[in-house]
Amino acid sequence: MEVNDVKKTKRPSRLSKRVLLLNLGILVLVIVVAAVAAAIAMNRVSVTASMRLAYIHSLESIGSFMGHVNGDVALLRRVASTEAVQEWFADEGNMDKRQAAFDELSSSLDSFENAEFYFAIVDSLNEYTIDLATGIGEFAPYGKLAENDPMDEWFFELVNSDSEVLFNIDVDKIVHRWRVWANHRVVHDGRTVGVLCASFNIEDIIYHMFGQFDENHIRGYVIDSKGFIHLGSDELGHFSYLEEELFHISSVVAALGGYVDSFVGSSERFFTVESQPKVVRLLGESFAYAAIAPIANSDWMIVTLFDSTALFRIGYMLPLLSTFMIALTLYVLVNIIVMRRSVLKPLAKLAISVSQVDTLYEKGHKVFGEQRDDEFGELSRTIAHMLRELRETLEKERQARELLEHRTKLLDTVNRATEVLLTSKEEDAMGALISGMEILGRNLDAGRVQIWRQEEIGDELYFVLRYEWVSAEESQRQEIPPGMVFFDDRSPEWLENLLQGDSINGPISGLHPSVEASFGDISTSVLMLPLLINDEIIGFFSIHDSQRERTYSKDEMDILVSAGLMFTSVFNQSIQREAAHTDALTGVQSRRYFMTKADQDLQNCLAENQDFSLIIVDLDNFKLINDTYGHSIGDEVLKIVAARMRHVLRENTLIARYGGEEFVITLPDVGYEDALESAQRIKQNIEKAAFRIGDVSLRVTASFGVASKTADYTELLEIFNNADKALYSAKSAGKNRVIGFDEIS
Repeated sequence: MEVNDVKKTKRPSRLSKRVLLLNLGILVLVIVVAAVAAAIAMNRVSVTASMRLAYIHSLESIGSFMGHVNGDVALLRRVASTEAVQEWFADEGNMDKRQAAFDELSSSLDSFENAEFYFAIVDSLNEYTIDLATGIGEFAPYGKLAENDPMDEWFFELVNSDSEVLFNIDVDKIVHRWRVWANHRVVHDGRTVGVLCASFNIEDIIYHMFGQFDENHIRGYVIDSKGFIHLGSDELGHFSYLEEELFHISSVVAALGGYVDSFVGSSERFFTVESQPKVVRLLGESFAYAAIAPIANSDWMIVTLFDSTALFRIGYMLPLLSTFMIALTLYVLVNIIVMRRSVLKPLAKLAISVSQVDTLYEKGHKVFGEQRDDEFGELSRTIAHMLRELRETLEKERQARELLEHRTKLLDTVNRATEVLLTSKEEDAMGALISGMEILGRNLDAGRVQIWRQEEIGDELYFVLRYEWVSAEESQRQEIPPGMVFFDDRSPEWLENLLQGDSINGPISGLHPSVEASFGDISTSVLMLPLLINDEIIGFFSIHDSQRERTYSKDEMDILVSAGLMFTSVFNQSIQREAAHTDALTGVQSRRYFMTKADQDLQNCLAENQDFSLIIVDLDNFKLINDTYGHSIGDEVLKIVAARMRHVLRENTLIARYGGEEFVITLPDVGYEDALESAQRIKQNIEKAAFRIGDVSLRVTASFGVASKTADYTELLEIFNNADKALYSAKSAGKNRVIGFDEIS
């Protein structure tokens, strides 16, 4: 009985061991299945994220390249479009045109990163180079291009293409330096007459494109359409033609050769801005993903290689799985039922929740088991943490991509505004300023863009509103009259900062109270950038937003400062032209400018079959004023008369001081009767109030002669003489009156 009893007690023990082992095996299998499901889900996320990262890195490299060269390309476009360069390229043997082109090229060199131009002329195939040390005597061709020379292929490809600008990489023929070139066609009368080139420091370009890459996981190369490598992130080096060490991209990743060939085969010879990047997955290679991104206006591509193990490896989960299996084994030995209920079922749910990666990104959703305080909960939280970190990484990448797109858009906006300013003709400078301001205002979603000029009025300094662009919404809300001024008393803290060259940036409510006092009616937020010439302020450039509070970032400020520099240049040229055309005493136009501008206005009116009238104004008894009170009082009288005429007439009316106390006014598209009425308004405005100058109070009158264009009188001198005859009649009839030519003819 005792033996049998012993045998009976041992059988359950052996059976229990088998059951325990069987259940343990089943549970281990379930664990493996759950781990595989989690790994597949993580791998799927890793594949998507890796491909996106490869795409983003390629776009960032292109953005860095274009950001590095865009400024010089815009300047190169301006130089290539100048009349002096175009005409000489078309007529190379003309020595006068040669001198003009030399002067234009020499004056432009200071604006470029590398102060040197290379160019070639189509008709002669002559090659030239010019730098800051080149004199007119040294300005001669040093060689000729040849169609069968591989080093000269770039020239003939650009001349025969539809592209305006192309990039290429080659070796300088003179000093044998390795360079990246921007090549711009020079066109005269619709014909390509040559190519103007500027170079860039290749080390700087490589650093900007690939300097931030982690060589262990990311590599970048610039290749041509045949797949040969020209630049690479490998130790930030490049490959030299001189040493004949060009490598094919397939020597880095074998599978890439076919992808590059298929990518090029679907494109034209040179890529355009519409050409799109392509991301491919590489199997069996050291790098799992590659992005092929074309560089516009070239036959180059940027190849970015990305190692997916930078994001995820299966090995990352092994410690957690080992810990979990040990805890699970101990738990099975204690109670099979508890283990089944507490581990197997939750583990299956965990696998399902982890496999539903997209659902995990929904607000409030958690990985199953995160709330538990045991090993299973730790595993769930670790997996959830990894997934959320991955989501945050993707979100940061999205934000970085949006920031890059915003920066690219802002750079494009500034480049467009710069192109408008640089390519405008001298007589269209004001229109170019307004157009450039409109481009900035619309792309920045601003309400107003203004340019204020610092001017001395009397003995005081004022800021005067000279140019303004206003959105349609803001024009209905609040109108600011042109020529508005505010006193520059140098006392507000913000004004002192502005005068020292600092910017004012942010919501009105957070700035100095005097800013709100000056601009509170039109702004909720304001950005004010000083306009400086030789470290001296000549005004400021302001961007206003009345709808929301905003502060421009440092990156945005750096880009907008470059726009401010271009506005300063054009604005300063406008001031200089205005000074050259303006009478220094009265501020109206000079006689010389009047003769040119009035004739242009008359010719336009003749072409458009419009009216044209002219008024001559002569102050009465002005010599007596000078003799009685002195010339200083007489000068002040002339200033006041000019101001009162401007007050009556339209803002853009041409008023000139013709000589002494005589003024002349042109009225395009104004008939004879309306011109007489305008002269009467000026006469009444001059005589209606005394002129108070210090302690002196004077009554001043003037006589007026009016004449208009007729079928018999179509020359400016004829119309002027007719108005002069009418003025003589007004003087003879007793002065202080308006007489038209029709009254005496």
